[in-house]
Amino acid sequence: MKNNILYLSGGGDETQSKKIDADFARHMDGKKIMYIPIALDGGATVFEACYDWITKLFLQFTYEIDVPQIHMYLDPVAISEHIFEYDALYIG
Repeated sequence: MKNNILYLSGGGDETQSKKIDADFARHMDGKKIMYIPIALDGGATVFEACYDWITKLFLQFTYEIDVPQIHMYLDPVAISEHIFEYDALYIG
């Protein structure tokens, strides 16, 4: 049986969530993350900014194997079809 870890954060800005993000990143070394941006409403420009934000967030940490692969999903059907292909789910 795999060890599963659950991270829950109350949100906040980058400074407020840096410690939990760093710990999460430590467990994501070389892994795949499904990212679902639900914290903001908006069109393609907003979602582009969300993807830029999360990739920059995880690039700031050091990894032994490799930076995590991050794929963003917006479509509920696609999420349900692909969710088990990922090591982690990041909802933000």
